[in-house]
Amino acid sequence: MSDPTGPDTPGPDDQRPGADHPELMVKESRRATAERISIIWIVPLLALAIAIGVAWQNFSSRGQTIDITFANAEGISVSETELRYRDVTVGAVEKLAFTDGLEKVVVTVRVEPEVEDYVDSSASFWVVRPEVTAQGVTGLGTVLSGVYIQGSWDNDPGGLQREFTGASQAPLNAIGRPGLKIRLRAAAESGLTGNTPIEFRGIQVGDLGEAQISDDGTTVEANAIIYEPHDKMISSATRFWDSSGISFSIGASGAEVNFTSLSSLLRGGITFSSVVSGGQPVEQGSTFTVYSDESTARATAFREEEGDTLSFSAIFDDNVPGLAPGSAVTYGGLRIGSVKAVNGTVEPARFGDDKVRLLATFEVDSGLLGLPAGGIGSDTGSDATSDAGVSTSGTGTSGTGTSGAGTAGTSDSTTPQPANSGQQAIAFFQEKVKTGGIRARLATASILTGGLKIEMVRMPDAPAAEIDMTGSPNPLFPTTASAITDVSATAQGVFERINDLPVEQVMQSAINIMNNVSRLVGGDDMQAVPGEVRGLLGDARGFVASPQLQALPGRLDGVTEQIETLVQALNTRDLAGRLTEAMAGVTEVARSADTAIAGLPQLLDSLNTIAAKAETVPLADLAQTLDQLMTSADTLLAEPGTQQLPQSLSEALDELRGVLTDLRNGGAVSNLNQTLASARSAADSISDAAQDLPALLNRTETVLTQAGTTLQGYDANSGLGRQAGQTMREIDRAAAAIAALARELERNPNALFFGR
Repeated sequence: MSDPTGPDTPGPDDQRPGADHPELMVKESRRATAERISIIWIVPLLALAIAIGVAWQNFSSRGQTIDITFANAEGISVSETELRYRDVTVGAVEKLAFTDGLEKVVVTVRVEPEVEDYVDSSASFWVVRPEVTAQGVTGLGTVLSGVYIQGSWDNDPGGLQREFTGASQAPLNAIGRPGLKIRLRAAAESGLTGNTPIEFRGIQVGDLGEAQISDDGTTVEANAIIYEPHDKMISSATRFWDSSGISFSIGASGAEVNFTSLSSLLRGGITFSSVVSGGQPVEQGSTFTVYSDESTARATAFREEEGDTLSFSAIFDDNVPGLAPGSAVTYGGLRIGSVKAVNGTVEPARFGDDKVRLLATFEVDSGLLGLPAGGIGSDTGSDATSDAGVSTSGTGTSGTGTSGAGTAGTSDSTTPQPANSGQQAIAFFQEKVKTGGIRARLATASILTGGLKIEMVRMPDAPAAEIDMTGSPNPLFPTTASAITDVSATAQGVFERINDLPVEQVMQSAINIMNNVSRLVGGDDMQAVPGEVRGLLGDARGFVASPQLQALPGRLDGVTEQIETLVQALNTRDLAGRLTEAMAGVTEVARSADTAIAGLPQLLDSLNTIAAKAETVPLADLAQTLDQLMTSADTLLAEPGTQQLPQSLSEALDELRGVLTDLRNGGAVSNLNQTLASARSAADSISDAAQDLPALLNRTETVLTQAGTTLQGYDANSGLGRQAGQTMREIDRAAAAIAALARELERNPNALFFGR
C-alpha cells in the first residue's frame, strides 16, 4: 500500500517546530470474514421473517372475492363500505368498476372465509340507505356510519358463487323467518300496494313484497309470506282484502264510515279471514286474490273459482248521464260485472236516424253466475259462435289458493284455457236471451248521487231478440226500456203537493181553536174547577177516614167467618146430598104429571066434537045427559086423589117458602131438614095422584062420549039448547086453560113449586 503523502508533503513530525523524524511506512491490516459478521444483524432478519410470515398469513387466510352488480354505486366507497349479514361485518368492498357499456356498476367484495361457502345461488344483496316511507324510517344508523351492503342467504352451504345481481331494495323475508310463501293477486279493477304488512285482527302476521305487473298486464301481483305459527290459519277458505284507507257507504241502515286501524290508514295493509269452515291446507306458492273490501271478499266464499270474463256492448236509446266506468252490472239483484267504457254512438244504418245513443261496454264474470271457467254447459251452440268476435279473458284468479295437483283453486294467468270456453259462455247467455227474455236496461243505482247501473232483467213480453255476434269489437246485447227514477221530477212533485196544501186555512183553523181554548180556560166555570176538585178530594179523604169505612174490613172478616162456619156445617150434615135426593123425587113427579097431561089433547078433541054436535041435540036428551055428566063430574071431584092434589101442592109450596125464609133468617140446617121431609111427602102424594089420573081421564072420556050420544036428540034452538051451548063454551074455555097449564108444566115443571 503506497503512502498517501507525497515527498513534498510534510509529515506530522515535520510540522512540529524543531522536529526531525524519519519517514514511517503505514500498512492496513485485513480481518477475517467471521470477524466481520455481527450478531446484531439477527434482529432485523428476524423482524423481516416475522413480517413476511404475517403477510403470508394474511394473504393466505383472506376470503375470496365476489362481484355484485348494482344500478349505481351511490354511497359505496372502496375499503370503507362493509358487507354485513345480520348486522355483523363479513366482508368489505375492494374495487369498483363498470360493466361493458358503462350501464351498471360492478362492486367487488371480499368475503370472510367462514361464510363464503354459504354465499351460494340463494344469496341476495342490496344497499342499505336511510329511507323514510309510510311504513316508517329505515337505515337510520347509516346516517353516521355510511351505507353498507346487506347480504341474505340460507343456512345450507352450497359453495361460493362469484357473480350476483344486487336488488334495489330489501327482499321479502330478509331476516329469514320460517313461514308460508304465497302469491297475492289484486282483483279486477283493484290495486295492490307493495311492501305493506299483512294483518289478522290488527296484529301483523306477515309481509307483502314489492308489487309487480302480471305477465299479461291485466292485474298487479306480489309475493307475500305468513310467518309461523300463523301460517296454519291459511286454507282454501281464506279470503284476503285491502284494509287500507277509509270506506264510506250509504245503505238502508244509514251512512257508515269504516277503517281497520290508524296504522293501516297511514301505511296501508292487507288482512284476511277464513270466511267459511272446512278449508283445505294450501302449499307453498299458492295464489290468492286480494279484494277491494271485506264484503266483496266474503261474497266469494262459496265460489270454487272465478269464471271467464265476457265482454259485451249494449246500445241504449236513453242517452242520460249517470252511467260511468265501474258502474255495476247486476242480474237478479246480484252484481255479476262492471261497466268498462261509456261512449255515444250514431248508427243510421241500424236505427234509421241520426240520434245519439248511449253505447256501454261491460264485462260479466261467469263465475258469479255459478258457471265454471274453462267450459260452460255443453258444446251446444259453439259452432254458432266460432266465427264471431267473442271477447273473453280467463282471469285465472282464485280466492282459494292453488299450487300443485289436487289443490283447490285456479291455475296461473298464463295457463292456457280451452279454446271454446268463451264460446260456450256466449252460448249460455244466448239461450237465456232467446228463451228467457233476458234484456239489459239502465236503472237507478243511487237516488242521492244519480248514478246508474246496468240490469239484466227478464222481460216475458219482450219481442224476440238474440245477442248480435257480429258486433264489433264485442257481441251486442239486446236492451229494453230504462227504469230510471227521476229524482228532480219526484222532488218537484213533492213541492207542488206542499204548495197545494191549504196552509192558510189550516193556520186560521188552528188560531180559532186556540182562541176557543183560551176562552174555555179563562171562563169562570173552568177557574172554579180546581177549587171543586180540592173540595171533592177533601170529601173523599173524609169518607175514607170515616169510622164506618174503617170498621168495614173487620165486619167483612166476621161475615166471611160466618159463611165458612155455615159451609162447614152444611158439609157436615150432608145437606147438599139430601137436597139432591129431594129434587130427584120432584123431577120424577113432574115426569108422571107429563104422562098424565099427555092425554089432555085427546080430551079436548072430544070436547070440541061434543060442542059441534050440541047445536043439533034435543034439549030433553041434553038435560039428561048433562045430569049424567054432572054426576060423573061430582064423582071425579069426589075422588080422594083429586081432592088431595091441590092440598099437597099447596103444602109443598108453603114448606119450600118456609125453607127459603129459614135460610134467610138463620136456622138453615134444621129448617132445611124439615122442608126436605115435607117435600118428600108431597112428592109421594103427587105420585099417588098421578097414578090415578089415567083412570080418571078414561072415565071422563066415557062420560063425554055418553053426553055426545044424548045431545044428538036435543034441539039446538030451544032454551035448553042455548043453555047447553053456553055450558059447552065454558067447558071449552076450561079445557083451553087446562091445555095452557099443561104446556106451561111441560116447559117448566118446577113452576108447580116456585111459580113462574
